[in-house]
Amino acid sequence: MDRRIFAAWSVFGCLMAMLILGCGAAPEEQTAEDGGDGVEATAPAEDHGVVAVEPAEVEVPREKIAAVEAAPEEMSAAPMMMRSTAEPAPTASPRMMRAPASMGARTPIEMAAEEAEAAMAAPNAAMAPMMAAESVPDDTPGYEVVEVLYGTDRELASGAGIVGHFYPAIGLAFGGLALFGLMWKYQMVRVGGVLAIVAVALGLFVARDAGLDYQKELRALASGSAMFSGGRGELQFGACHVSIPEVHEVGQLEAPSILKLELTERPEKHVVLLDVLSKEEEAFFADLREMVAQSPRREILIFVHGYNVSFEDAARRTAQMAYDLKFTGVPMFYSWPSQADLFGYATDRDNSLWTVSHLKEFLLKVAQQSDAQSINLIAHSMGNRAMGAALEEIAAEMKEETKLFNQVVLAAPDVDAQVFKEEIAPQIVRASNQVTLYASANDLALLASKNVNGYPRAGDVRPEIVIVPGVDTIDVSAIDTSLIGHAYYGDNDSIICDIFTLLHQPQPAAHRQWLRSVSGPGGMYWVFEPSGAGVANAGGAVSR
Repeated sequence: MDRRIFAAWSVFGCLMAMLILGCGAAPEEQTAEDGGDGVEATAPAEDHGVVAVEPAEVEVPREKIAAVEAAPEEMSAAPMMMRSTAEPAPTASPRMMRAPASMGARTPIEMAAEEAEAAMAAPNAAMAPMMAAESVPDDTPGYEVVEVLYGTDRELASGAGIVGHFYPAIGLAFGGLALFGLMWKYQMVRVGGVLAIVAVALGLFVARDAGLDYQKELRALASGSAMFSGGRGELQFGACHVSIPEVHEVGQLEAPSILKLELTERPEKHVVLLDVLSKEEEAFFADLREMVAQSPRREILIFVHGYNVSFEDAARRTAQMAYDLKFTGVPMFYSWPSQADLFGYATDRDNSLWTVSHLKEFLLKVAQQSDAQSINLIAHSMGNRAMGAALEEIAAEMKEETKLFNQVVLAAPDVDAQVFKEEIAPQIVRASNQVTLYASANDLALLASKNVNGYPRAGDVRPEIVIVPGVDTIDVSAIDTSLIGHAYYGDNDSIICDIFTLLHQPQPAAHRQWLRSVSGPGGMYWVFEPSGAGVANAGGAVSR
Protein backbone atom coordinates (compact mmCIF):
# COMPACT_ATOMS: atom_id res chain seq x y z
CA MET A 1 0.00 0.00 0.00
CA ASP A 2 1.24 3.47 -0.89
CA ARG A 3 2.92 5.32 2.00
CA ARG A 4 0.97 8.44 1.08
CA ILE A 5 -2.28 6.69 2.04
CA PHE A 6 -1.00 6.00 5.54
CA ALA A 7 0.31 9.52 5.84
CA ALA A 8 -3.13 10.82 4.90
CA TRP A 9 -4.75 8.59 7.53
CA SER A 10 -2.35 9.89 10.16
CA VAL A 11 -3.11 13.50 9.27
CA PHE A 12 -6.83 12.67 9.38
CA GLY A 13 -6.41 11.18 12.88
CA CYS A 14 -4.61 14.31 14.10
CA LEU A 15 -7.30 16.57 12.66
CA MET A 16 -10.05 14.53 14.31
CA ALA A 17 -8.24 14.61 17.66
CA MET A 18 -7.84 18.39 17.39
CA LEU A 19 -11.51 18.73 16.48
CA ILE A 20 -12.66 16.72 19.50
CA LEU A 21 -10.28 18.44 21.92
CA GLY A 22 -11.02 21.90 20.58
CA CYS A 23 -14.76 21.71 20.29
CA GLY A 24 -15.81 19.43 23.12
CA ALA A 25 -19.30 19.11 21.64
CA ALA A 26 -20.71 19.07 18.15
CA PRO A 27 -23.14 21.89 17.43
CA GLU A 28 -26.59 20.83 16.44
CA GLU A 29 -28.18 21.75 13.16
CA GLN A 30 -30.57 24.62 13.18
CA THR A 31 -34.20 23.65 13.15
CA ALA A 32 -37.42 25.48 12.64
CA GLU A 33 -38.18 25.11 16.33
CA ASP A 34 -35.06 26.75 17.75
CA GLY A 35 -34.11 29.04 14.92
CA GLY A 36 -30.46 28.10 15.45
CA ASP A 37 -29.92 30.53 18.28
CA GLY A 38 -31.92 29.00 21.14
CA VAL A 39 -34.97 31.26 20.55
CA GLU A 40 -38.18 29.84 19.22
CA ALA A 41 -38.63 30.93 15.62
CA THR A 42 -41.98 31.54 13.98
CA ALA A 43 -42.39 29.75 10.70
CA PRO A 44 -43.86 31.77 7.78
CA ALA A 45 -47.39 30.93 6.77
CA GLU A 46 -46.33 30.36 3.14
CA ASP A 47 -43.21 28.97 1.53
CA HIS A 48 -42.74 31.67 -1.10
CA GLY A 49 -41.19 34.26 1.24
CA VAL A 50 -42.04 37.04 3.65
CA VAL A 51 -42.52 40.70 2.81
CA ALA A 52 -41.10 43.20 5.27
CA VAL A 53 -43.73 45.65 6.55
CA GLU A 54 -43.05 48.95 8.26
CA PRO A 55 -44.58 49.31 11.75
CA ALA A 56 -46.70 52.24 10.66
CA GLU A 57 -48.37 50.11 8.00
CA VAL A 58 -49.72 47.56 10.51
CA GLU A 59 -53.20 48.27 11.83
CA VAL A 60 -54.29 46.14 14.80
CA PRO A 61 -58.08 45.75 15.25
CA ARG A 62 -59.38 47.21 18.51
CA GLU A 63 -61.23 44.00 19.37
CA LYS A 64 -57.92 42.06 19.40
CA ILE A 65 -56.32 44.66 21.68
CA ALA A 66 -59.28 44.41 24.06
CA ALA A 67 -59.05 40.60 24.05
CA VAL A 68 -55.38 40.71 25.02
CA GLU A 69 -56.02 43.24 27.81
CA ALA A 70 -58.95 41.22 29.15
CA ALA A 71 -56.98 37.93 29.52
CA PRO A 72 -53.60 38.70 31.08
CA GLU A 73 -53.46 35.27 32.71
CA GLU A 74 -52.87 33.71 29.31
CA MET A 75 -49.54 35.47 29.24
CA SER A 76 -48.20 33.48 32.18
CA ALA A 77 -47.32 30.31 30.33
CA ALA A 78 -43.60 30.55 30.99
CA PRO A 79 -41.93 27.25 31.96
CA MET A 80 -41.34 26.64 35.68
CA MET A 81 -37.78 27.19 36.88
CA MET A 82 -36.39 25.77 40.12
CA ARG A 83 -35.05 28.32 42.54
CA SER A 84 -31.79 27.86 44.40
CA THR A 85 -33.51 28.25 47.76
CA ALA A 86 -35.47 25.41 49.33
CA GLU A 87 -39.16 25.37 48.43
CA PRO A 88 -42.00 23.25 49.83
CA ALA A 89 -42.12 19.82 48.27
CA PRO A 90 -45.13 18.91 46.13
CA THR A 91 -47.54 16.33 47.43
CA ALA A 92 -46.09 13.56 45.27
CA SER A 93 -42.43 13.05 46.12
CA PRO A 94 -39.66 12.61 45.09
CA ARG A 95 -39.56 16.35 44.54
CA MET A 96 -39.98 16.64 40.82
CA MET A 97 -40.60 19.65 38.66
CA ARG A 98 -41.38 19.91 34.99
CA ALA A 99 -38.58 21.50 32.96
CA PRO A 100 -38.46 22.82 29.39
CA ALA A 101 -37.04 20.42 26.88
CA SER A 102 -34.87 22.47 24.60
CA MET A 103 -31.24 22.64 25.65
CA GLY A 104 -29.13 23.25 22.59
CA ALA A 105 -25.74 21.54 22.45
CA ARG A 106 -22.99 24.04 23.23
CA THR A 107 -19.27 23.78 23.64
CA PRO A 108 -17.85 23.74 27.18
CA ILE A 109 -16.31 27.17 26.67
CA GLU A 110 -19.65 28.67 25.62
CA MET A 111 -21.44 27.00 28.54
CA ALA A 112 -18.90 28.31 31.03
CA ALA A 113 -19.01 31.83 29.61
CA GLU A 114 -22.80 32.01 29.64
CA GLU A 115 -23.14 30.60 33.17
CA ALA A 116 -20.37 32.79 34.58
CA GLU A 117 -22.02 35.86 33.06
CA ALA A 118 -25.37 34.85 34.54
CA ALA A 119 -23.78 34.21 37.93
CA MET A 120 -22.33 37.73 38.08
CA ALA A 121 -25.68 39.25 37.18
CA ALA A 122 -27.70 37.15 39.63
CA PRO A 123 -25.62 34.95 41.96
CA ASN A 124 -28.62 33.01 43.25
CA ALA A 125 -29.62 32.01 39.73
CA ALA A 126 -26.31 30.19 39.30
CA MET A 127 -27.43 27.64 41.88
CA ALA A 128 -30.47 26.56 39.84
CA PRO A 129 -30.32 23.53 37.50
CA MET A 130 -29.34 24.26 33.91
CA MET A 131 -32.55 24.86 31.98
CA ALA A 132 -33.43 26.70 28.83
CA ALA A 133 -35.43 29.86 29.45
CA GLU A 134 -37.37 29.98 26.22
CA SER A 135 -40.89 28.68 25.69
CA VAL A 136 -41.15 25.41 23.81
CA PRO A 137 -44.01 23.63 22.08
CA ASP A 138 -46.06 21.36 24.33
CA ASP A 139 -45.33 18.33 22.14
CA THR A 140 -41.55 18.67 22.52
CA PRO A 141 -40.14 16.09 25.00
CA GLY A 142 -38.67 17.60 28.14
CA TYR A 143 -37.52 16.32 31.50
CA GLU A 144 -38.35 16.34 35.19
CA VAL A 145 -36.03 17.21 38.06
CA VAL A 146 -35.71 14.94 41.10
CA GLU A 147 -34.30 16.40 44.32
CA VAL A 148 -32.10 13.91 46.17
CA LEU A 149 -30.49 14.44 49.58
CA TYR A 150 -27.09 12.97 50.39
CA GLY A 151 -24.56 12.24 53.08
CA THR A 152 -20.93 11.57 52.19
CA ASP A 153 -17.47 11.30 53.68
CA ARG A 154 -15.68 11.85 50.38
CA GLU A 155 -13.01 14.51 50.05
CA LEU A 156 -14.00 17.74 48.34
CA ALA A 157 -12.34 18.15 44.94
CA SER A 158 -11.27 21.31 43.12
CA GLY A 159 -11.31 19.93 39.57
CA ALA A 160 -8.69 18.35 37.34
CA GLY A 161 -8.59 21.11 34.71
CA ILE A 162 -8.49 20.62 30.97
CA VAL A 163 -5.00 19.07 30.92
CA GLY A 164 -5.87 16.61 33.65
CA HIS A 165 -8.88 15.39 31.70
CA PHE A 166 -7.34 15.24 28.24
CA TYR A 167 -3.75 14.15 28.70
CA PRO A 168 -4.52 10.39 28.33
CA ALA A 169 -6.23 11.06 24.99
CA ILE A 170 -3.43 13.34 23.85
CA GLY A 171 -0.88 10.73 24.86
CA LEU A 172 -2.63 8.00 22.89
CA ALA A 173 -3.01 10.12 19.77
CA PHE A 174 0.57 11.37 19.68
CA GLY A 175 1.88 7.97 20.73
CA GLY A 176 0.17 6.45 17.72
CA LEU A 177 1.67 9.04 15.40
CA ALA A 178 5.11 8.54 16.91
CA LEU A 179 4.77 4.80 16.42
CA PHE A 180 3.81 5.34 12.80
CA GLY A 181 6.88 7.52 12.29
CA LEU A 182 9.09 4.84 13.80
CA MET A 183 7.59 2.15 11.58
CA TRP A 184 8.06 4.44 8.56
CA LYS A 185 11.71 4.82 9.39
CA TYR A 186 12.26 1.07 9.52
CA GLN A 187 10.20 0.40 6.39
CA MET A 188 7.31 -1.22 8.31
CA VAL A 189 4.69 1.07 6.87
CA ARG A 190 1.72 -1.31 6.86
CA VAL A 191 2.12 -2.41 10.47
CA GLY A 192 2.88 1.13 11.60
CA GLY A 193 -0.14 2.52 9.79
CA VAL A 194 -2.53 0.03 11.35
CA LEU A 195 -1.13 0.63 14.84
CA ALA A 196 -1.27 4.39 14.35
CA ILE A 197 -4.91 4.28 13.26
CA VAL A 198 -5.82 2.10 16.25
CA ALA A 199 -3.99 4.42 18.65
CA VAL A 200 -5.62 7.53 17.20
CA ALA A 201 -9.06 5.87 17.35
CA LEU A 202 -8.51 4.96 21.00
CA GLY A 203 -7.36 8.51 21.62
CA LEU A 204 -10.57 9.88 20.13
CA PHE A 205 -12.66 7.50 22.24
CA VAL A 206 -10.88 8.56 25.43
CA ALA A 207 -11.10 12.21 24.36
CA ARG A 208 -14.85 11.91 24.07
CA ASP A 209 -15.14 10.70 27.69
CA ALA A 210 -12.69 13.37 28.79
CA GLY A 211 -14.77 15.99 27.03
CA LEU A 212 -17.87 14.91 28.94
CA ASP A 213 -15.99 15.03 32.25
CA TYR A 214 -14.61 18.47 31.45
CA GLN A 215 -18.08 19.79 30.59
CA LYS A 216 -19.35 18.52 33.94
CA GLU A 217 -16.48 20.22 35.73
CA LEU A 218 -17.12 23.53 33.96
CA ARG A 219 -20.81 23.32 34.81
CA ALA A 220 -20.04 22.60 38.46
CA LEU A 221 -17.54 25.46 38.71
CA ALA A 222 -19.92 27.91 37.04
CA SER A 223 -22.88 26.98 39.26
CA GLY A 224 -20.93 26.75 42.51
CA SER A 225 -21.69 23.03 42.87
CA ALA A 226 -19.63 20.86 45.18
CA MET A 227 -17.38 18.22 43.61
CA PHE A 228 -16.14 15.09 45.35
CA SER A 229 -13.16 12.82 44.72
CA GLY A 230 -12.35 9.30 45.85
CA GLY A 231 -10.33 10.56 48.81
CA ARG A 232 -11.35 10.33 52.44
CA GLY A 233 -13.03 13.31 54.08
CA GLU A 234 -15.39 14.28 56.88
CA LEU A 235 -19.10 13.48 57.07
CA GLN A 236 -21.07 16.21 55.32
CA PHE A 237 -24.55 16.73 53.95
CA GLY A 238 -26.33 18.33 51.04
CA ALA A 239 -28.85 18.09 48.20
CA CYS A 240 -28.59 17.64 44.48
CA HIS A 241 -30.92 17.79 41.50
CA VAL A 242 -31.03 15.13 38.79
CA SER A 243 -32.88 15.27 35.47
CA ILE A 244 -35.10 12.39 34.34
CA PRO A 245 -36.04 12.71 30.65
CA GLU A 246 -39.61 12.20 29.55
CA VAL A 247 -38.30 9.53 27.15
CA HIS A 248 -36.85 7.61 30.12
CA GLU A 249 -37.47 3.87 30.22
CA VAL A 250 -37.83 1.94 33.47
CA GLY A 251 -34.52 0.42 34.51
CA GLN A 252 -32.41 2.58 32.21
CA LEU A 253 -29.78 5.05 33.36
CA GLU A 254 -29.61 7.05 30.16
CA ALA A 255 -26.21 8.57 29.33
CA PRO A 256 -24.48 9.91 26.19
CA SER A 257 -23.65 7.05 23.79
CA ILE A 258 -20.53 6.86 21.66
CA LEU A 259 -22.50 4.75 19.17
CA LYS A 260 -24.87 7.70 18.66
CA LEU A 261 -21.94 10.14 18.48
CA GLU A 262 -23.33 12.03 21.48
CA LEU A 263 -20.66 14.40 22.76
CA THR A 264 -22.58 16.24 25.46
CA GLU A 265 -25.14 15.53 28.18
CA ARG A 266 -28.68 16.68 27.46
CA PRO A 267 -31.29 16.56 30.25
CA GLU A 268 -34.09 15.89 27.78
CA LYS A 269 -32.28 12.71 26.71
CA HIS A 270 -30.11 11.65 29.64
CA VAL A 271 -30.17 11.23 33.42
CA VAL A 272 -27.94 14.19 34.36
CA LEU A 273 -26.63 15.44 37.70
CA LEU A 274 -27.51 19.13 37.41
CA ASP A 275 -26.06 20.52 40.64
CA VAL A 276 -24.74 19.59 44.09
CA LEU A 277 -25.47 21.95 46.99
CA SER A 278 -23.60 21.46 50.27
CA LYS A 279 -25.56 22.26 53.45
CA GLU A 280 -24.76 22.75 57.09
CA GLU A 281 -26.01 19.90 59.26
CA GLU A 282 -28.70 21.96 60.99
CA ALA A 283 -30.11 23.31 57.72
CA PHE A 284 -29.93 19.87 56.13
CA PHE A 285 -32.06 18.18 58.78
CA ALA A 286 -34.49 21.10 58.85
CA ASP A 287 -35.04 20.64 55.11
CA LEU A 288 -35.30 16.87 55.58
CA ARG A 289 -38.00 17.24 58.23
CA GLU A 290 -39.95 19.60 55.99
CA MET A 291 -39.76 17.21 53.03
CA VAL A 292 -40.77 14.24 55.19
CA ALA A 293 -43.72 16.16 56.64
CA GLN A 294 -44.97 16.97 53.15
CA SER A 295 -44.63 13.41 51.82
CA PRO A 296 -47.82 11.30 51.85
CA ARG A 297 -46.48 8.50 54.06
CA ARG A 298 -43.62 10.29 55.83
CA GLU A 299 -41.01 7.85 54.55
CA ILE A 300 -37.39 7.86 53.40
CA LEU A 301 -35.41 5.69 50.97
CA ILE A 302 -31.61 5.56 51.46
CA PHE A 303 -29.32 4.00 48.83
CA VAL A 304 -25.74 2.87 49.59
CA HIS A 305 -23.73 2.25 46.42
CA GLY A 306 -21.05 -0.35 45.77
CA TYR A 307 -17.56 -0.62 44.31
CA ASN A 308 -16.42 1.41 41.29
CA VAL A 309 -19.08 4.12 41.68
CA SER A 310 -18.56 7.89 41.63
CA PHE A 311 -20.56 10.40 43.67
CA GLU A 312 -22.24 11.54 40.47
CA ASP A 313 -23.33 8.04 39.44
CA ALA A 314 -24.63 7.33 42.95
CA ALA A 315 -26.82 10.44 42.72
CA ARG A 316 -28.04 9.51 39.23
CA ARG A 317 -28.87 5.95 40.25
CA THR A 318 -30.75 7.10 43.36
CA ALA A 319 -32.90 9.49 41.33
CA GLN A 320 -33.57 6.86 38.67
CA MET A 321 -34.65 4.26 41.24
CA ALA A 322 -36.86 6.72 43.13
CA TYR A 323 -38.50 7.72 39.85
CA ASP A 324 -38.97 4.16 38.57
CA LEU A 325 -40.26 2.94 41.94
CA LYS A 326 -42.68 5.88 42.14
CA PHE A 327 -41.37 6.46 45.62
CA THR A 328 -43.51 9.11 47.33
CA GLY A 329 -41.12 9.89 50.18
CA VAL A 330 -37.67 11.49 50.34
CA PRO A 331 -34.93 9.81 48.25
CA MET A 332 -31.46 9.91 49.81
CA PHE A 333 -28.08 8.26 49.28
CA TYR A 334 -24.86 7.77 51.19
CA SER A 335 -21.66 7.96 49.15
CA TRP A 336 -18.47 6.53 50.61
CA PRO A 337 -15.07 7.15 48.95
CA SER A 338 -15.11 4.61 46.13
CA GLN A 339 -12.37 5.25 43.57
CA ALA A 340 -14.81 4.89 40.65
CA ASP A 341 -12.08 2.86 38.98
CA LEU A 342 -12.20 -0.73 37.75
CA PHE A 343 -8.70 -1.26 39.13
CA GLY A 344 -9.47 0.32 42.51
CA TYR A 345 -11.00 -2.76 44.15
CA ALA A 346 -8.45 -3.05 46.95
CA THR A 347 -8.79 0.62 47.91
CA ASP A 348 -12.58 0.42 47.74
CA ARG A 349 -12.53 -2.65 49.97
CA ASP A 350 -10.54 -0.77 52.60
CA ASN A 351 -12.69 2.35 52.34
CA SER A 352 -15.92 0.35 52.67
CA LEU A 353 -14.77 -0.60 56.17
CA TRP A 354 -13.24 2.79 56.97
CA THR A 355 -16.60 4.51 56.29
CA VAL A 356 -18.62 2.35 58.72
CA SER A 357 -18.49 4.83 61.62
CA HIS A 358 -19.65 7.69 59.37
CA LEU A 359 -22.44 5.62 57.81
CA LYS A 360 -23.60 4.55 61.25
CA GLU A 361 -23.67 8.21 62.37
CA PHE A 362 -25.57 9.20 59.22
CA LEU A 363 -28.22 6.47 59.65
CA LEU A 364 -28.74 7.25 63.33
CA LYS A 365 -29.08 10.99 62.72
CA VAL A 366 -31.60 10.41 59.94
CA ALA A 367 -33.59 8.06 62.20
CA GLN A 368 -33.51 10.49 65.13
CA GLN A 369 -33.93 13.86 63.40
CA SER A 370 -36.09 13.26 60.33
CA ASP A 371 -39.45 12.57 62.06
CA ALA A 372 -39.96 9.85 59.44
CA GLN A 373 -42.37 7.01 60.13
CA SER A 374 -40.57 4.62 57.78
CA ILE A 375 -36.90 4.43 56.69
CA ASN A 376 -36.07 2.00 53.89
CA LEU A 377 -32.55 0.95 52.92
CA ILE A 378 -31.11 -0.44 49.67
CA ALA A 379 -27.44 -1.46 49.51
CA HIS A 380 -25.60 -2.82 46.49
CA SER A 381 -22.48 -4.95 46.17
CA MET A 382 -19.66 -3.68 48.40
CA GLY A 383 -22.06 -1.14 49.91
CA ASN A 384 -23.52 -4.10 51.81
CA ARG A 385 -20.21 -4.49 53.59
CA ALA A 386 -20.41 -0.94 54.95
CA MET A 387 -24.14 -0.97 55.66
CA GLY A 388 -24.09 -4.46 57.17
CA ALA A 389 -21.32 -3.49 59.59
CA ALA A 390 -23.10 -0.23 60.49
CA LEU A 391 -26.41 -2.00 61.15
CA GLU A 392 -24.60 -4.67 63.15
CA GLU A 393 -23.21 -1.99 65.48
CA ILE A 394 -26.54 -0.16 65.68
CA ALA A 395 -28.42 -3.35 66.59
CA ALA A 396 -25.82 -4.29 69.20
CA GLU A 397 -26.27 -0.92 70.91
CA MET A 398 -30.08 -0.99 70.87
CA LYS A 399 -31.44 -1.30 74.40
CA GLU A 400 -34.96 -2.15 73.26
CA GLU A 401 -36.32 -4.35 70.49
CA THR A 402 -37.03 -1.28 68.36
CA LYS A 403 -37.16 -1.68 64.60
CA LEU A 404 -35.42 1.47 63.38
CA PHE A 405 -35.72 0.48 59.72
CA ASN A 406 -38.59 -0.81 57.64
CA GLN A 407 -37.57 -2.54 54.39
CA VAL A 408 -33.89 -3.47 53.99
CA VAL A 409 -32.86 -4.68 50.52
CA LEU A 410 -29.46 -6.36 50.11
CA ALA A 411 -28.66 -6.55 46.39
CA ALA A 412 -25.73 -8.71 45.25
CA PRO A 413 -23.84 -8.30 48.54
CA ASP A 414 -20.06 -8.54 48.14
CA VAL A 415 -19.67 -9.90 51.66
CA ASP A 416 -18.14 -13.14 52.92
CA ALA A 417 -21.08 -15.58 52.90
CA GLN A 418 -20.18 -17.25 56.19
CA VAL A 419 -19.57 -13.96 58.00
CA PHE A 420 -22.87 -12.67 56.65
CA LYS A 421 -24.82 -15.71 57.88
CA GLU A 422 -23.26 -15.90 61.32
CA GLU A 423 -22.60 -12.28 62.29
CA ILE A 424 -24.21 -9.65 60.07
CA ALA A 425 -27.61 -10.97 58.96
CA PRO A 426 -28.98 -11.74 62.45
CA GLN A 427 -28.29 -8.16 63.56
CA ILE A 428 -29.88 -6.68 60.42
CA VAL A 429 -32.99 -8.77 61.07
CA ARG A 430 -33.09 -7.48 64.62
CA ALA A 431 -33.07 -3.83 63.50
CA SER A 432 -35.48 -4.15 60.54
CA ASN A 433 -39.08 -5.07 59.80
CA GLN A 434 -38.31 -7.05 56.65
CA VAL A 435 -35.03 -8.07 54.98
CA THR A 436 -34.70 -9.20 51.35
CA LEU A 437 -31.55 -10.66 49.80
CA TYR A 438 -31.17 -10.84 46.01
CA ALA A 439 -28.55 -13.28 44.70
CA SER A 440 -27.59 -14.66 41.29
CA ALA A 441 -25.53 -17.41 39.70
CA ASN A 442 -24.73 -15.11 36.75
CA ASP A 443 -22.93 -12.42 38.74
CA LEU A 444 -19.47 -12.29 37.18
CA ALA A 445 -18.40 -9.44 39.46
CA LEU A 446 -18.98 -11.56 42.57
CA LEU A 447 -17.24 -14.50 40.93
CA ALA A 448 -14.19 -12.28 40.47
CA SER A 449 -14.53 -11.09 44.07
CA LYS A 450 -14.54 -14.70 45.27
CA ASN A 451 -11.29 -15.32 43.40
CA VAL A 452 -9.73 -12.21 44.94
CA ASN A 453 -10.97 -12.74 48.50
CA GLY A 454 -10.81 -16.53 48.53
CA TYR A 455 -14.33 -17.22 49.85
CA PRO A 456 -17.89 -17.31 48.42
CA ARG A 457 -19.91 -14.10 48.53
CA ALA A 458 -23.39 -13.69 50.02
CA GLY A 459 -24.80 -12.47 46.70
CA ASP A 460 -23.62 -15.54 44.78
CA VAL A 461 -25.75 -18.69 44.85
CA ARG A 462 -22.71 -20.85 44.12
CA PRO A 463 -21.71 -23.21 45.62
CA GLU A 464 -24.64 -22.85 48.01
CA ILE A 465 -27.30 -20.18 48.30
CA VAL A 466 -27.29 -18.17 51.54
CA ILE A 467 -30.35 -18.81 53.70
CA VAL A 468 -30.78 -17.03 57.03
CA PRO A 469 -33.84 -17.06 59.34
CA GLY A 470 -35.75 -13.80 58.95
CA VAL A 471 -34.26 -13.04 55.52
CA ASP A 472 -36.18 -13.62 52.26
CA THR A 473 -33.50 -14.92 49.88
CA ILE A 474 -34.48 -14.59 46.21
CA ASP A 475 -32.51 -16.23 43.40
CA VAL A 476 -32.73 -13.96 40.34
CA SER A 477 -30.56 -16.12 38.06
CA ALA A 478 -33.46 -17.04 35.77
CA ILE A 479 -34.44 -13.46 34.94
CA ASP A 480 -31.11 -11.64 35.00
CA THR A 481 -29.82 -11.68 31.42
CA SER A 482 -27.37 -8.76 31.63
CA LEU A 483 -23.77 -9.17 30.52
CA ILE A 484 -22.10 -8.85 33.94
CA GLY A 485 -25.17 -9.77 36.00
CA HIS A 486 -24.36 -7.39 38.85
CA ALA A 487 -26.59 -4.30 38.51
CA TYR A 488 -29.94 -6.08 38.24
CA TYR A 489 -31.34 -4.27 41.29
CA GLY A 490 -31.67 -1.06 39.25
CA ASP A 491 -31.97 -2.14 35.62
CA ASN A 492 -34.11 -5.30 35.63
CA ASP A 493 -37.85 -4.66 35.30
CA SER A 494 -38.91 -7.73 37.28
CA ILE A 495 -36.70 -6.90 40.25
CA ILE A 496 -37.72 -3.23 40.18
CA CYS A 497 -41.35 -4.38 40.31
CA ASP A 498 -40.56 -6.69 43.24
CA ILE A 499 -38.91 -3.83 45.16
CA PHE A 500 -41.88 -1.62 44.23
CA THR A 501 -44.15 -4.10 46.00
CA LEU A 502 -41.91 -4.12 49.09
CA LEU A 503 -42.19 -0.34 49.35
CA HIS A 504 -45.84 0.16 48.44
CA GLN A 505 -47.58 -3.08 49.46
CA PRO A 506 -45.25 -4.84 51.92
CA GLN A 507 -45.70 -8.59 52.06
CA PRO A 508 -43.34 -11.54 52.58
CA ALA A 509 -41.95 -13.47 49.64
CA ALA A 510 -44.36 -16.35 50.30
CA HIS A 511 -47.30 -14.06 49.46
CA ARG A 512 -45.91 -12.58 46.22
CA GLN A 513 -47.53 -14.57 43.42
CA TRP A 514 -44.67 -14.17 40.94
CA LEU A 515 -42.25 -15.96 43.31
CA ARG A 516 -42.01 -19.74 43.68
CA SER A 517 -40.63 -21.37 46.82
CA VAL A 518 -37.75 -23.83 46.59
CA SER A 519 -36.51 -26.11 49.36
CA GLY A 520 -32.73 -25.90 49.70
CA PRO A 521 -30.14 -27.54 51.97
CA GLY A 522 -30.38 -24.71 54.48
CA GLY A 523 -34.09 -24.01 54.24
CA MET A 524 -36.55 -22.25 51.96
CA TYR A 525 -35.71 -19.66 49.31
CA TRP A 526 -37.56 -18.19 46.30
CA VAL A 527 -37.12 -17.88 42.55
CA PHE A 528 -39.05 -15.87 39.96
CA GLU A 529 -41.70 -17.76 38.02
CA PRO A 530 -40.56 -18.24 34.39
CA SER A 531 -43.83 -16.85 33.01
CA GLY A 532 -43.50 -13.62 34.97
CA ALA A 533 -47.27 -13.14 34.92
CA GLY A 534 -47.43 -11.89 38.47
CA VAL A 535 -44.52 -9.53 37.93
CA ALA A 536 -46.27 -8.12 34.88
CA ASN A 537 -49.28 -7.27 37.02
CA ALA A 538 -47.08 -5.49 39.55
CA GLY A 539 -45.14 -3.86 36.74
CA GLY A 540 -48.23 -2.07 35.51
CA ALA A 541 -47.90 0.28 38.46
CA VAL A 542 -44.23 0.91 37.73
CA SER A 543 -44.41 1.61 33.99
CA ARG A 544 -44.81 5.24 33.00
